[in-house]
Amino acid sequence: MVVLAEYSDLIAVHKTIEKIAIIKGSVIDNNINSVKNNEGGLSFEQIVGIAITAVMVPFILLSNILVIVAVRRFKRLQIPTNYFLVSLSAADIFIALVIPFFMAVEVLQGDIRNVYICLSPNRVLVMACGVSILTLAIVAYDRYTALLQPLEYINIMTVRKIVSLVALSWAYSAAISWLPLFVDWHDGIDQYNVCSFKLLHSNAHILFLGVVFGPACVVIFFCYSRIYAVAKYHARAIAAVETSIRHNLELSYIMKDTKCAKTLGLVIGVFLCLWLPYLAFLVIDMWLEQPVNEWLRNYLALLAFLNSGLNPWVYAFKNNEFRAAFRRIIREHCLYRLCESSERRSSTGSDISIFQGPGHALSRTNSRMLAPDVFQTKTKIDDILPASDITLYRHFLPMPKVNPHSLFPSLVKPPVSRLLENSLIAHRPDHNCWKEHGQQHTGKVKIA
Repeated sequence: MVVLAEYSDLIAVHKTIEKIAIIKGSVIDNNINSVKNNEGGLSFEQIVGIAITAVMVPFILLSNILVIVAVRRFKRLQIPTNYFLVSLSAADIFIALVIPFFMAVEVLQGDIRNVYICLSPNRVLVMACGVSILTLAIVAYDRYTALLQPLEYINIMTVRKIVSLVALSWAYSAAISWLPLFVDWHDGIDQYNVCSFKLLHSNAHILFLGVVFGPACVVIFFCYSRIYAVAKYHARAIAAVETSIRHNLELSYIMKDTKCAKTLGLVIGVFLCLWLPYLAFLVIDMWLEQPVNEWLRNYLALLAFLNSGLNPWVYAFKNNEFRAAFRRIIREHCLYRLCESSERRSSTGSDISIFQGPGHALSRTNSRMLAPDVFQTKTKIDDILPASDITLYRHFLPMPKVNPHSLFPSLVKPPVSRLLENSLIAHRPDHNCWKEHGQQHTGKVKIA
């Protein structure tokens, strides 16, 4: 009996040791096998991860830069809520810049020997993601205030308060994300001989979920549930009144803020749909005793990072002002590239050009004199976003045909015009007659 008791105790101790080994060594179960089986090259999972990263990073960068440029350029987009969206875009740009380092850690695994270099990409990503979720919570509070107190909103959400909230979100997220490195909530690389984000203790994940993600979600759900209730009430009230009453100041504020609330609600819905799988995986991973697939975690992380590139396009499809701003910026960029290409081609042509109409290419010399004729486009006035910024698009508005020589009579004619005029004079039937009588030609030749 004593022997059996001792044997059972040994079995229990052995099982405990195996359980600890599984928990501690789960980080290398998948990674080391992948390295052994693919000593001559990259694994299939690594190639797929690199391909997704190569497509995702430019998409996120261009999308969020477009948001910042639109808010910076158009005054009608420079409202308090959009400043928060600029902060959100800046955080998303940080995410895009760090994703390649995130993937490099997974690809290079055993080649990184410094624990701080190994975990820094993860901490930067956590910081940027913390800024994103905190900014969405602040935006929810901003919309809640605008909808419930529309006439006092300007006094409540001042520029100083907006800047303070944005700075606080960045500082708070940075402190929470980098704290685990300074309090040694991680294992050493020498212990596993592999660099992985699994080196972080579960306390680091619990800290982020408990003091960043959890409270922010509570604020978001509370504010938007109240916004939905108020918007539904006002929608019924609007349907019950006459059309003339809708021009009331407070009612117009409510209608505009309700539409904005729907847009931001869609943004938050996309955020939660893309982030919840990854966060749920982290929670399950903390409590599981079996090794998990590291590349499944990485793919879920890339799915979460995709949210950073989708936010701007959610604005474009749901917000008319952002959609018009994006369309205008893209159109102007394309027109600039088209004009630049046309100018480059025309510079390699002949020195004398006869223009049949405003649609023909310009030479470098005559482009200054015939600009009013060339920029006759059929751009609709309705496509131009802000009425206050109409001067920004004066080159793309319809303009009447004007003879450039009548506009600038005191200027010397450009070389091409003089050469063309001399050529036409030389071929006139009465040219020799003019020479014989010593008369000088003073007439002006109109260039079609």
